[in-house]
Amino acid sequence: MITTFLFNYLTERSRIKGVQLVYSREQMELIFLSGIRTFAGVTVNDFGFPLFDDEPPIYGVEPGKHFLNNYIYWNWNSNETNYNNN
Repeated sequence: MITTFLFNYLTERSRIKGVQLVYSREQMELIFLSGIRTFAGVTVNDFGFPLFDDEPPIYGVEPGKHFLNNYIYWNWNSNETNYNNN
């Protein structure tokens, strides 16, 4: 599915924020395929990759604007490690 990375990111962000994700994976995929490119404050490109997050978790009193970048970096490193072990 095109929106798998986005869905995983929103699931993790929802867990950190303590809120429930309002989309199922299938709903998100159908919405994306219909042309929508913003989900719960996250803007994605035409490949379903998140570009901006306008609703990141709050740390203290400041929004964690680094949260999306950290998630991408963590995911990339985790997957690279898995590829190297195969």
